[in-house]
Amino acid sequence: MRTEIIAGMTTFLTLAYIMFVNPSILAETGMDHGAVFVATCLAAAVGTIIMGVVANYPVAVAPGMGLNAYFAFGVVLGMGHSWQVGLGAVFLSPLVATIPAYATAPTLLFVASVMTRGLSEIDWEDVTEVVPAVITAI
Repeated sequence: MRTEIIAGMTTFLTLAYIMFVNPSILAETGMDHGAVFVATCLAAAVGTIIMGVVANYPVAVAPGMGLNAYFAFGVVLGMGHSWQVGLGAVFLSPLVATIPAYATAPTLLFVASVMTRGLSEIDWEDVTEVVPAVITAI
């Protein structure tokens, strides 16, 4: 039990800086410092509890500083968007990124149907028509 307590305290002290740095970065965008502090603490606590209880994996989880810095200094301050628009983009970007993955299969089926339409028109005894058809299929 002593080992677990020392490990837990070490992990907490290693990640405690994020409770102060994250709100400071995001407050630069105009977000409320206190609200971001509470959200950071809740996100870290809930993520860590889920990792321990559900996944049975002793890993602490906290918001990533890289995405927060990009959001604050790149999107909001650099590009001039409001923080609300930036958060909307961060929320929607994974959803938009899944579209090509789900659109690939129907596209391939459409291309296959277009390619196989002309198979009935090929004179299979004429080598000049068979060879290009086989090469195209490969």
